[in-house]
Amino acid sequence: LGILALLSWRLKFLLPTVFLIVFLFSGRTIARNQDWQNGLTLYSHDIKLEPQSFDLQNNLGVELFRIGRLKEAKKHFQRSVELAPGWWSNWNNLAVIYEKEGDFETAKNYYQKAITNGDYYLAYENLARLLLVNQSPKEAKVFVQNALKKLPNNSRLWFILALAEYKLQNFQEALIAASQAFYLSPSDQTYSLYLRIKNKQPVDF
Repeated sequence: LGILALLSWRLKFLLPTVFLIVFLFSGRTIARNQDWQNGLTLYSHDIKLEPQSFDLQNNLGVELFRIGRLKEAKKHFQRSVELAPGWWSNWNNLAVIYEKEGDFETAKNYYQKAITNGDYYLAYENLARLLLVNQSPKEAKVFVQNALKKLPNNSRLWFILALAEYKLQNFQEALIAASQAFYLSPSDQTYSLYLRIKNKQPVDF
C-alpha cells in the first residue's frame, strides 16, 4: 500500500511535466509542418537559419528555377558555388542558368567543372546536348563517345550520339546508337528516334 501511495504521489508531479513536453513538441511539429508546405517554403525558411549551408543555397535555387525566378535562382547557385567550389550539382545548376541566358561558353565551362568535380552524369548529358544544339554535331559526337567510356549505360548519351551521327549523315552509326538508347531505356521517344533514323525521316528532339 505504501508503494502504491508513493507511485501515485510521483505520478501527480510527473504527469503535468509529461503533458507539457508533449504539448511543446506538438507545437513545434505543427510549426514545422507550416514550413513543409512546399520546397520553396521550407528552404526559404531554413536558409535564414543556416545561410552558410551550400546545399540549402543550391536547393533553394532549384525551387526558384522551377517556378521561373531565374535571376534569384542564379544568386543562390552562385552562393552555393562560393561556399562549396568542390561540389558538382551547384556548378551544373549554375551552368543551366548561363545556358538559358545564351552564354554558352560559360555554361560549357561550368558543366565541365561539374564533371571534373564529381563525374556528374547530368552535367555530361547537359553538356552533350549543348554541344549538339549550339556548337556542332561533330564536337558533340567526340564528347559523347568519350563520356560513354565512363557512363556506358547512360541512355541519354546514346540518344544524343544517335542525333549527332544522324546530323553527320552517318546513318548506320546513328541507327546503332538509337538502338542502344532504346535498349537501355525503352520509351516512345527512344523508339520514335530509332524508327525515324531507320526510315531516314526528319529528326527533331
